Amino acid sequence: MKLKFKALLFYAAFFGGFMLLPKLAAVAGIISGRGEEFAVGFGWFFVVVVSQFFILRCPHCKKPAVITPQGWRTPWVGTRCRYCGEPY
Repeated sequence: MKLKFKALLFYAAFFGGFMLLPKLAAVAGIISGRGEEFAVGFGWFFVVVVSQFFILRCPHCKKPAVITPQGWRTPWVGTRCRYCGEPY
């Protein structure tokens, strides 16, 4: 699977989950009765942020495509690897 397509699926899942997050948090709060809305939101955000470093990697050199060589984080993967220069 091409990295650009993986990135599009990842972004769609991120924004789709972001739209569903208030409903999921409300359901969790109703079920538990203890007000765990924040925990659900933080858990979802943590899973998404950590998973992008494993999902969005260069298929050639295995470096994360969302981190530039200068150390900056970016959500966009581009068309070529920033480290080895190979096309995704």
